[in-house]
Amino acid sequence: MNAEYSSFRAACLLTAAAVLGRAHAEAPPAGKADLMTVKKRIYASRLPAADDTRTATQAAGHAKSISPDGTWKDVDYRSRQPSSWPAARHLGRLRVMAGALRQPGGEMAGNAGLKAATLRGLDHWLKKDYRNPNWWWNEIGVPMQLGQVLVLVDRDLTPAQRAAGVRIMKRSRIGKTGQNLVWLAGNQVVWGCLAGDAKAVESAFKRMAAEIKVAGGDREGVKPDWSFWQHGRCLYSGGYGKGFSCDGAYFAMLAAGTRFAFAPEKIGVLSSYILDGQQWTVRGRALDYGTIGREISRPGAGRTGTLIQACRYMLKLKPPREKEFADLLDRLENGPEKARAPLVGNRHFWRSDFMTHHRKGWYASARMFSSRVDNTDTPCNQEGLLSHHIADGANFVMRRGDEYAGIFPVWDWRLVPGVTAEHPKGRLSGNPRSRGKQAFVGGVSDGEYGLAAMQLARGGLSAHKAWFFFDREYACLGAGITCKSKAPVLTSVNQCLLKGGVLSSAGKLAAGEHRPAAPGWVHHDGIGYVFGKGSRPVLRTGEQAGSWHRLRKASPKTPVKLDVFGLRLEHGAGPKGASYVYTVAPGVTAAEMPAYAKGTGVEVLSNTSALQAVRHAKLGIIGAVFAKPGTVRAGDGLSLGVEEPCLLLVRTRPQLRVTASNPLNRPLKLKVTVSLPGGAPRTFTLDLPGGEKAGSSTTLPARNRR
Repeated sequence: MNAEYSSFRAACLLTAAAVLGRAHAEAPPAGKADLMTVKKRIYASRLPAADDTRTATQAAGHAKSISPDGTWKDVDYRSRQPSSWPAARHLGRLRVMAGALRQPGGEMAGNAGLKAATLRGLDHWLKKDYRNPNWWWNEIGVPMQLGQVLVLVDRDLTPAQRAAGVRIMKRSRIGKTGQNLVWLAGNQVVWGCLAGDAKAVESAFKRMAAEIKVAGGDREGVKPDWSFWQHGRCLYSGGYGKGFSCDGAYFAMLAAGTRFAFAPEKIGVLSSYILDGQQWTVRGRALDYGTIGREISRPGAGRTGTLIQACRYMLKLKPPREKEFADLLDRLENGPEKARAPLVGNRHFWRSDFMTHHRKGWYASARMFSSRVDNTDTPCNQEGLLSHHIADGANFVMRRGDEYAGIFPVWDWRLVPGVTAEHPKGRLSGNPRSRGKQAFVGGVSDGEYGLAAMQLARGGLSAHKAWFFFDREYACLGAGITCKSKAPVLTSVNQCLLKGGVLSSAGKLAAGEHRPAAPGWVHHDGIGYVFGKGSRPVLRTGEQAGSWHRLRKASPKTPVKLDVFGLRLEHGAGPKGASYVYTVAPGVTAAEMPAYAKGTGVEVLSNTSALQAVRHAKLGIIGAVFAKPGTVRAGDGLSLGVEEPCLLLVRTRPQLRVTASNPLNRPLKLKVTVSLPGGAPRTFTLDLPGGEKAGSSTTLPARNRR
């Protein structure tokens, strides 16, 4: 996906609620009439809003600065930069100018000088037909932008101009998979409308609709757990998958009520992907940064504008889950604090080794990778250069959604929040993409609570990591941390933007580096961190410097300086069997911290390489990571035993509820023995699934044997 994609879709908002007309109620008209319906809808969707004054101002400036030969002096037409291609700015300016020319009631609408300048710039591009070494520009990016211009100025085109434009757009030959296919097919819809080719439009809509499906196996696209893969086994729900949902909804809306309309089951897949997948990766205006692949290296990474548009398009289709879309749009537009229907629950994406947890006041996630899934994308186009550790147990925690906005040029990329990593001398280098070495990675969720766990193996480092998610807090455990090298090993608790003061159990902390005592606590920006005995926390606050260029070669080397809150744990050089325990409490105030730290409600029952287990007595929940068969015991006679490695989540009230998964992602007949205080042991058998649901959670009732 190219860096300019977000700006493409910013021009796609509909300006009239009646754009669908009476299409839902009327019988499909003849082919040519359907073609004109789609073309009119495309045209309407490209118009600037009536109250948009910025477009007219920008268009006037572009018209004034364009040269007699149809070029701009500040555009580098010779550059072969594969990512942020300077020559594409030419088409971007033409889009703005064409939009202002047609803007209803706009200041520049119908302006003769603007029209002449727009056509002059268009002629130049059609004559020169600039191309880029990156296939994406030639087959997707240029046809996409050019098509938007041609649709808006269609009435003013000569037959030769229209033919030349369509000829360039026809480079979008339908192929590829996932979002790339949707882009290519979408371009064919546009050139088919311009050329009056109903068969081409029908073929493109059919091929696009065929891609809106659940992709099993290693195929790219929407996965059975409603995550999204692109570029192989790479989680991309917030990158390519964001474009997929928006474009899928947009073209479904264009086709509604015509012979090209998508079948109801396709609308159902889109609905489930957005509502059961994407919305679980969002807090405020931020997408989880573990889901956006190499886009994390682009300024503005993780914004939700495209998802907002997808919701608006879906609402125009009046889908069966209309209220859920309205609630999601409300949260996206107004923020989680003002939302009328907060999203609350836990979701594990078993095909992508990713868990998210939502409460009214906060969000947290655990991003992992295994022998089944890659950690991130290859740094094609020389971007995403430092993302080596983005799936080594990345743990983002957000209350508002702006906690990490724009921080990435100054990040220490070995201290991605949540990860445990070696810290040798020198910079990160080489291809950041890799496949995990361990199969024991996964999560168990009953929809309300959950735990995630991974066996991490990278280079000479190995560790067992686990996260246990509750209502007010979540517990983070690490065990068996061992490293063959002599490099220092650290676990990053958080690395976010510094906001306000920092307090600890020792008092208010000034800028600089501190080593709080453990057990003890730290509080920053409405989030408390409580450390267990034996942990060695290090706090650093203050300015960090960097540049976007070090993440993405197309970005400038302009220095970026930001104030950063960094909290980490030290395990020493070459540790053997080191461990950590800490609890993160979002929403706990600074005044509440001293009392809260004395009794978080979280009791660690075991933290070894064989068994990591936590009990929350108030909630009546035990979560356990059994790397080997075994038994976990609480002090009051409560115990859980299993005969196979697994992940287990047991709720003892209001009634006994057992949920389990197999992190090896294989079918398993699991026997669980539960002993409650004062009662006889009970043995339950859970049939954990294989196939496309391997690794997903199963909750009793199953077979119950006394």
